[in-house]
Amino acid sequence: MAKASGNIADLDLWHEMALAREMWQTGHVPTHDSFAYTPTLPFIVHHEWGAGVLALAIWDHIGRWALMPWNFALAAGALWLAMDVARRRGAAIGTIAVGAIAMAPLIASGYQPVRAQAYGFLFFCAALWYAERDRAGGRGWIVPWLALFPLWVNLHASCVLAFAVFGLVWVERRRWRIVGVLAGMAALLFANPYGSAYISYLLRAVPKARPLIDEWHPAWTSEMFPLVAAGCVALGYAAWQRRADWATLALVLLVAAQAMLHRKMIPFFALAWLAYVPAWLQKTRLWRDVNDGVAEYRKLLRPAAILAVAGCMVYLFSTRPWILGVPDCDARPSYPVGPVRYLKASGFHGNLLTYFEQGAYAMWELAPAVKVAVDSRYEVAYPDSVVEAAVGVYQSGAWQAFTQQYPTDMILTQPRFGALESSLAAGGWHKLYGDGEWALWGVGQASRSALDRRGRRAFALP
Repeated sequence: MAKASGNIADLDLWHEMALAREMWQTGHVPTHDSFAYTPTLPFIVHHEWGAGVLALAIWDHIGRWALMPWNFALAAGALWLAMDVARRRGAAIGTIAVGAIAMAPLIASGYQPVRAQAYGFLFFCAALWYAERDRAGGRGWIVPWLALFPLWVNLHASCVLAFAVFGLVWVERRRWRIVGVLAGMAALLFANPYGSAYISYLLRAVPKARPLIDEWHPAWTSEMFPLVAAGCVALGYAAWQRRADWATLALVLLVAAQAMLHRKMIPFFALAWLAYVPAWLQKTRLWRDVNDGVAEYRKLLRPAAILAVAGCMVYLFSTRPWILGVPDCDARPSYPVGPVRYLKASGFHGNLLTYFEQGAYAMWELAPAVKVAVDSRYEVAYPDSVVEAAVGVYQSGAWQAFTQQYPTDMILTQPRFGALESSLAAGGWHKLYGDGEWALWGVGQASRSALDRRGRRAFALP
């Protein structure tokens, strides 16, 4: 859990809460965009809308500090379910502990607070847990699972993984009750505010490539790749030793393949690995040899574990995980805290171009007075061409075509976009705000008149 103590707010948290806020204000889940000044899709299906409702409820009624314990609770729930599946399959506590330690960095990589995918991890592990109940001959799990499934549908689009889990259970056991479960889940996909449009969204979004988002790049572009590769080697060894049953092996291989193709899927692979692989490895000769080799050091395990836990606790509290971080520099992502304060104080109304990662934060803090060009909703809200054009401004420094097509009042920059800042200065834009990390640029006298004297005086700007 110490590894999961990173407390920098997830960039998607902001657009989820902004949508939830608009929902409470209008009395319905919006299907048309009100946040962007660029073209958006004619009908917007926000598959994470439920996550935004929960986050906003916690933010408003308990406090933003409570998002961190909530994030830990989601992680602990998924971890407990995965380890209980391993226990039910016969893995010893020691084996499970070793597996959990090995997979911890991969699992923790998915828990930037509080991203909607955390709900996906929890329900994915719940699906594995209920599938194990069925293999043990239980029947009472069906109604609770079908009651929980609509929550997954409305919290995150990873609900499609449930069909892989129970589809393989049916192929393995050929029981009609599993057909009924699959049919029930298919019907419950329509239990959402968007109706059949949600299904259309899934068909469009699930296979979609997202080259502008790092986490959709292959695993071998990530620092986590050695651990992913080691997990795959252990999985392959267990299969080679014929200790793995084919249905669950197929499931782990499926998420392993997805993890190799997309970093975003790495935590799903790690949780599936933790649920199934320890019991398989425990039956292999290599594991028994390793276990026998460390038996003579068994007396040292307890003090080593105590030291490890103490070290994790020191690390945990040094990161102050109870504080939700919204850093303005030296982090990824970082947020334009200063520029947002400036625009609020100045009473600015208009169109703001930000980089892809900062749009949602500006949306949350400044809507409805300020509209953004793009944000991290990506395919949920925008045509690909709009996102690519906005990002292209920052990558190339060429702002002219974009601002002519989509009238822009302000452009947010950072020093890393030096080419864009030089081009803006040469093109008649003025730096209206700067704090060393962020800068706001406006063009002509109109941009200056849009900022009242109170805002400029508050920040000692001319």
